[in-house]
Amino acid sequence: MPPPRSPSSWTTKMAFVTIQIVVISEQDNRPPEVASTFPTEIRKKVGEEFDVAAYCSDPDGDSLKYMFISGGIEMAVSPGETMSIAPNGLITMLKAGSETATVKVDDGKS
Repeated sequence: MPPPRSPSSWTTKMAFVTIQIVVISEQDNRPPEVASTFPTEIRKKVGEEFDVAAYCSDPDGDSLKYMFISGGIEMAVSPGETMSIAPNGLITMLKAGSETATVKVDDGKS
């Protein structure tokens, strides 16, 4: 076995890399997004369903909840009672008619 080398003869090989790390807090939550392909008109028969969730996502990976909103009030049935919505975004057509309704997409974070 060869004798150990003295510290003055040691060679050190190193590599350095610089990275930027961004740590976000809960306050940096981003809002849910609705796809630009979301239809402006939906035609369904009574009893048929439409899946709003298929067009929505959350950039932070948060779970989303869906509801109709009118005058600041959240509701499970549209104001004209033509549609109902489940928290998972599934809209069911309840009766024939035409109605414009606003769907709130919420990730539960402010």
